[in-house]
Amino acid sequence: MEKHLSYNLLNIFSRLFNFLLFWLIVNKLGASGETDWFFFVYGFVYFFVSTIFFSLEFALVPTWPLLSEKERERFWQTCIFFGLTGTLLLQLIGVPFSLYLPGLFGFSSSFSYGHTIFLSVILFLQPPLAFFSALHCSLLQSSGRYFWPITHISWRTLGVVPILLLPFCNGITWVGIAYLIGELLRFLVLMGAKGSNGISFRLLRPIEISPFKKYFEAIGWMALMISASALNPYIDLVMVGRLGAGDATLVEYAARLRGMPVLLLSGTLTILLGDWSRKYVQELSWNQVTRYAWRLGLCGLIMGGVLILSQPYWIPLVFTVKKFDSGLLNTIHRLMVWYILGTPFLLITGALGRGFMVLRQFRLLAVMGVLSVFVNVILNVMFIEMFGVQGVAISTALLDLFLSSAYFLSGKMLSERRQKSWKADLENPQESL
Repeated sequence: MEKHLSYNLLNIFSRLFNFLLFWLIVNKLGASGETDWFFFVYGFVYFFVSTIFFSLEFALVPTWPLLSEKERERFWQTCIFFGLTGTLLLQLIGVPFSLYLPGLFGFSSSFSYGHTIFLSVILFLQPPLAFFSALHCSLLQSSGRYFWPITHISWRTLGVVPILLLPFCNGITWVGIAYLIGELLRFLVLMGAKGSNGISFRLLRPIEISPFKKYFEAIGWMALMISASALNPYIDLVMVGRLGAGDATLVEYAARLRGMPVLLLSGTLTILLGDWSRKYVQELSWNQVTRYAWRLGLCGLIMGGVLILSQPYWIPLVFTVKKFDSGLLNTIHRLMVWYILGTPFLLITGALGRGFMVLRQFRLLAVMGVLSVFVNVILNVMFIEMFGVQGVAISTALLDLFLSSAYFLSGKMLSERRQKSWKADLENPQESL
């Protein structure tokens, strides 16, 4: 408990620092058609950043303890080879995307052609850095060195905030440059924290795939699940893009703001994944997973209630500039109520999901992720038609409720019907994928 308390206090401080970044961006950019374009393009970049980072982290933290020291090094080499190849292909896709696709969805900017290419290159350099950061972060987390995995977002923020505080660094271009510097700093810090760990990289060493096929399958399933989860807020952004100038930006701001209380409690999820992964060989009971999930959900419910009741006081402190008139602030108020209502269910899903990861139910998580995309689109069509931009937040809250229920019921069914199979997996972890 002491470890959880100390790391959670560290996590809270770390996330409050990240809130400073959010506050700076909100009050520097405001909400306009041009910010809609930026968040549309950056949303595509962040889709890859989050998919790469979290799929590697979630799949590899339970995997590293299963590998011998020699296998770790060979697996590390192979991961880096695929990472370099994949992220290079992503660069070739990203720049043309940012030039042509936004216009198809009604997002436009006043940037020149050359300026747009420059900004796109700056943004799409971030996914490769996220890939290498995730590799280092997963190894640190699996070995129980939680300080760096918990604070990694703060190191990224530390690279962004000083740039945005400079008086001449205004506008979208400087935000893109600052994001890249922050991503680079996060990578350098995590790489330095990991040290050698007995792992090195030699370009001339032959790449081995077949011995690690099961682990790459796990990464693939996790990538499918994370990409589906990252796709949902992007779908929200696109579906409100034609409602009015600035509406997509307001949804982006509200969604990011609702993530703050989730991030405050995410240190617990980091510790659970690492601790449960090392205890896997001794058996992890589903009752233990659900107990932690309900505790986190209760914390989220209490925190959410406080945030909703205190909205009239803290929202004007977040959106301070005159760019946000009373009409925009009222829209943010309405969005935040629904987003916050879904927070307890989102935390429950997060804890139950960590249990599925340790029990190596990656395929089930992927199916849940894909299903969530279809449910999200259906809910958006229904509620945006009825409530406008507020409908996005309503559908998100209902999606959180749906996923937490689906995770809980799936875990209960698996614990009842596959208990013997799980015990066999625990005795033979190499065959459990």
